[in-house]
Amino acid sequence: MRSQVEENECVQPDRHLRTIYVAIWFTVLLIAAFLRFASLSEQSLWSDEIQTIEIARGSLSEIALTAAQTNIQPPLFFWLVRAMAA
Repeated sequence: MRSQVEENECVQPDRHLRTIYVAIWFTVLLIAAFLRFASLSEQSLWSDEIQTIEIARGSLSEIALTAAQTNIQPPLFFWLVRAMAA
């Protein structure tokens, strides 16, 4: 039969190792949260959003021509975007 001291010696390294793992995971979580939340205020646009903005900046007739030639969206969509952006 093992004594109480021998059992505590076996448990201590496992407890110490678990504490290290928890500290590492917590550190990784903090770094990930910082990297994610640091850039939330920056504006990011996708290529289709940029294309929509570029088309909507034209005149009403240019929007109709461009939408008919290059895009599957009807001109009314771009006219509405232009009106909302004004």
